[in-house]
Amino acid sequence: MDEWGITIAHTVTPLLGIAALWWKITISVATKEDVNSFADNLQIQFKYMFDITIDLTREIRDGVRQMRSEIQELAGKIDANYPTFHGKIDNVANELRADTRR
Repeated sequence: MDEWGITIAHTVTPLLGIAALWWKITISVATKEDVNSFADNLQIQFKYMFDITIDLTREIRDGVRQMRSEIQELAGKIDANYPTFHGKIDNVANELRADTRR
């Protein structure tokens, strides 16, 4: 009976070793594929975020340009109406002076 046990042990032990090695290689390959897949997904996400950042920067620049244009237009209108505003202010001031002299 001991001989059968030793024979079985000598047969099963290498098979277990081969199975363990096969399992380790399979897990390592799967892990390497998982890491590569994760790295690829990370690069895709980074590129996507970079593209979004560039697009957002462009939109902000366009918005700033539009605001500057509108501010310049408004400043031009104010400058054009300055004499009118100044004249109205002078009239009101003159009326106040006249009222205070009476």
